[in-house]
Amino acid sequence: MKYLSDVLAVDIDGILCEEKGRYSDRIPYTENIEKLRRFDGYIVLFTARYENDRKHTETWLKQHNVRYDALLMGKIPYTRLIDDKATSAFDVSINIETKKTRFSFATEEGR
Repeated sequence: MKYLSDVLAVDIDGILCEEKGRYSDRIPYTENIEKLRRFDGYIVLFTARYENDRKHTETWLKQHNVRYDALLMGKIPYTRLIDDKATSAFDVSINIETKKTRFSFATEEGR
């Protein structure tokens, strides 16, 4: 069961896919996408992409079977954060603690 108090906010670029190139051609990070499928809570995807890129973004997410409950074009308030720009140069992953599962999402830097 999903609880609103258990919200995972995930940046798209650099976490779910590479950061460079056309949005529609970006290579998915399948390991991180699979970890999202196992998360038992609300998943909010956010991106710094412009609103007029929403259709391309939604198409890419569907094509790569990314599970999410909301997509926000722009940065948001959150209870948990996975963002490639939030890590230091020495971090190779971001760890997420949940009640049932521990997730470690690799960043582009740590690949």
